Amino acid sequence: MIIDFHVEIGNNDYYEISFNADALLKIMDEYNISYSIITPAYGTPYIYDFDKANKEIYLMSNKHRKLLGFATVNPWFLDKSLNELRKALKDYKLLGVKLIPYLQGFSINHKMVYPIVEYLSKHRAILYVLSGYHPQSPLEIADLADVFPEVNIVMGFAGFTDFWMEVLPAMRRHENIYADISCQSNIRAIKEAIKELGSERFLFASSMPYSDIEVELEKIKILGLDDYDKENILWRNAKGLLKLP
Repeated sequence: MIIDFHVEIGNNDYYEISFNADALLKIMDEYNISYSIITPAYGTPYIYDFDKANKEIYLMSNKHRKLLGFATVNPWFLDKSLNELRKALKDYKLLGVKLIPYLQGFSINHKMVYPIVEYLSKHRAILYVLSGYHPQSPLEIADLADVFPEVNIVMGFAGFTDFWMEVLPAMRRHENIYADISCQSNIRAIKEAIKELGSERFLFASSMPYSDIEVELEKIKILGLDDYDKENILWRNAKGLLKLP
C-alpha cells in the first residue's frame, strides 16, 4: 500500500506545466498507489481563484475514490476564505487546506493566518504548508504550531533543500508537525531526523508534476529503513492522519 500525500492537479500557467486526473490515475495504477492527496495547481488558485479551484478538486475527488482532496484559501480574503472553508470541509468533504505563503503574500506565523487555522482546529482538518525559505521556513511553521498544538500541520518538501537544517529543530518542538519528504534531496538530514524522532511523523509524497514518482520511491529505498519504518512513511502515518478505514 502507498499513500501519496501531495500532488498538484490542473494547469500551472506560471511554469507552463499541466497535470490531470487521468494521468495521475494511470501512474497510481502502475505503482500500486492506493490514494493520492490532490491539491490545486500553483498559481492563481492560491491568490484569488480558490473557490473555482476547490470545486474542481471536489469534482475530481468525488468522481474517483482514490483521489482525496485538499482545498486552498487566501487569508487576505478573510470572510470569503472562511465561507469557502465551510463549503470545502462541510459540503465538499475535503480533508484539509494547503497554503503557499510565499505565493500568497504572508508569513505563516502571522496572526492573519489564525482565523483559518482556528477553523481547521474546530473541524479537525489538516493544514498542509509548503516549507522552505522565508516566509514558510520550518521554524516559522513551528511558531504556528506553538499557537495551535491541536492542529496537525504537514510541512511539504521537508524544508525544500536549503532549509533542511530547520526540519529537526522544528519537529522537536511539537509532535503535531509532520513532514512529507518529497523534493528534499538531503538524504542524510532525513535519516538523522527519522533516527531521532522515529518514522511516525514522516510522509511519502510524489509532489507530481514537479518531482518524479520513481525518484521519490527510490529515496525511500536509499534511506535504508526496516520494513516497519518504510510502511510508516509509505502509508501507515498518512492513513492515521487522514482517518482512513
